[in-house]
Amino acid sequence: MKLKKYQFKKVKSTNDVAIKKIKSGIRSGIVLTETQTKGRGQYGKKWISYKGNLFVSFFFKLDNLKISFKQLT
Repeated sequence: MKLKKYQFKKVKSTNDVAIKKIKSGIRSGIVLTETQTKGRGQYGKKWISYKGNLFVSFFFKLDNLKISFKQLT
C-alpha cells in the first residue's frame, strides 16, 4: 500500500489532521509534523509532545474487515 505523505511544521494533533483528510474524501495517508501542541494518546489520554520526537498518524481504509475494532487495540 502506498501512502501519500502530508508533512507540517506544527499542528494541534496529527490525528485531527488525519480525520480532516478522511472527511474531505482522502482515503489513505500519513501525517507527519515537527511539533504538535494538543496531541492525545489512546482513550483520549494526554500525549506529551517533546521536541525532537516523532509525531505521526497513519490512516487507510480497511476493506473486508472480519474483526471488531476492539480486537485492533
